[in-house]
Amino acid sequence: MATDLAARLRCMYYEGRGRGPGPFWVPAASNSTTSRCISGTGRVGCMPIDLTELGRKLRNIRQEILQMSVEEVSEHTSIPPSDLMKMENGLLEPTGDQILILSDIYNEPFQYFITHQKSATLERATDLYRMHGDQFSPSDRKQIQEFLLLCRLEHELEAMMGGRPRTRNYVPTPDKKYRKGHGQENAEKLRRDFGLGTSPIANAFHLARELGCHIFRRKLGNSKISGVFMRHPEIGQCILVNYDEDIYRQKFSALHELGHALFDTDYKVNLTFKEDLVSGLKSRGADDKYYREVRANTFAGRLLIPPSAISDISLGSSPEEKADTILKVCLHYKVNYDVGLISFKDAGRIDDAEFQALRQKRKVAMASKVDPEIEGEPGLVKQRRYYILERGLSPDYVKTCFEAYHRKLISIGKLADTLRVSIPQIPPIAAAYGEQIWSET
Repeated sequence: MATDLAARLRCMYYEGRGRGPGPFWVPAASNSTTSRCISGTGRVGCMPIDLTELGRKLRNIRQEILQMSVEEVSEHTSIPPSDLMKMENGLLEPTGDQILILSDIYNEPFQYFITHQKSATLERATDLYRMHGDQFSPSDRKQIQEFLLLCRLEHELEAMMGGRPRTRNYVPTPDKKYRKGHGQENAEKLRRDFGLGTSPIANAFHLARELGCHIFRRKLGNSKISGVFMRHPEIGQCILVNYDEDIYRQKFSALHELGHALFDTDYKVNLTFKEDLVSGLKSRGADDKYYREVRANTFAGRLLIPPSAISDISLGSSPEEKADTILKVCLHYKVNYDVGLISFKDAGRIDDAEFQALRQKRKVAMASKVDPEIEGEPGLVKQRRYYILERGLSPDYVKTCFEAYHRKLISIGKLADTLRVSIPQIPPIAAAYGEQIWSET
C-alpha cells in the first residue's frame, strides 16, 4: 500500500511537471542559493535538511491540526512509530518516499516540509481551531484538511489555465453597521444585477463559485456545524458546507457563507452553527457576531425567495390555507418550510402570532428535495455523480481537473491525485461527466 502510494506520488510530482524519473528539484530556503531535491529511491536531499524544522512541522500537523496519534499515522503510512517519533524529534532524516507519503497523509505539499516556507493553509486552520477547536473531532479535522487541499488544488489548476473564468462580478453596497437591511438590499441588488428577476436560484453552489469562491461539501461528524468560511491570503475565499445536512439546508448554508465572503472582508475564518441559521438568533446576545449572522441569514433568505415574489400572493384566511400557500412557495423556490415562513414574516405578510401558529403546520417532504448538481440526470449518470459528490468533489472541480488534463497541463497521475482516486478509478468519473481518457504509453 505504501509502495503504491509512493509510486503514485512520484508520478504526480515528476510526470505532472513534464519531468523524467530523476529527482525533482525545489528551491531551498529564500536566504540560500542552494537547491535541494527529492530522490524517488534514496535520501530526501542533495543537501542536508533542517531536521529540527522538519520535525516541528510534522509534529504540529499531527498533534495540533489533525490530533492523530503516532500509531494512527504509522497505520496509514507503514512507517514504524519509533521512526516517526525520531523524525519529529529531529533525530532521523526521512527518505524521499516517506516525505511524499507523509505529505499525502497530511495534505500539505512536500516542499513545505523540506524548506523553511510557511503554510497559509495551516495558519488558517490554526485560527479556526484556536476559536472552535472543541467543535472538531479528529475525523472532522481530516475533512477540513482535505477541503483546504481541494481549494489549493483548484486554485493551482486554474492558475495553470490562466485563472478562473469569471462570468459574474458583484460589488456589495457599503455598510459598517451590519444591518439586516444590508443583507436584503444586496440580495435584491445581486438578483437585479444578474438579471435573475424572481426566478428560483438554480444552483446556489455554482453561484458561489461564479462569484469567486472555492466551495466544497463534505460530511462532518458534528451535526451542529452548518458551514465554514475561510479567507485564504493566497487561494482566496473558501467555503465548506456540511454535506451531512439535507440539501435545502446545504443551499441555505452555501449562500449564508457567501454572505460572509461578500460582506465580512475582515473575517479570516468563520464557523456557522445550525442554531445560527434561524431568525433572531435568540440564544445569543446582540454583539457584533450576532448582527453579522443576521445579515448573512437575511441575504441568503432573500436571495432564495425575493420579497417582490410574495408581496401580492393571496395567502387565504385560515391557518391551513396560509400554510398551504407558503408550502407551495417553498416547493417552487426549493427551500425548507421554515425559510419560507421567515420570508413571509419579514415581508410583513404574517405577524409574530401567525408565525408561531404556522411553524409546525407543514414540512417539505424529503422526496421533493433533489440535489441541483445531479438533478435531471439519467439513472446511471446520477448514481455516478452522487458517488462523486459523496467523495466531496463538485462538478465544477471535476471539470476543471479534466480540462487541465485535456490541455496536457497535467498527467494521468496528477489527474488521479487531484480527483483523490487511483488511476483505475478515473474512467467511471470520466464517464459520469462525458470526459475522455487518452491511452498513455
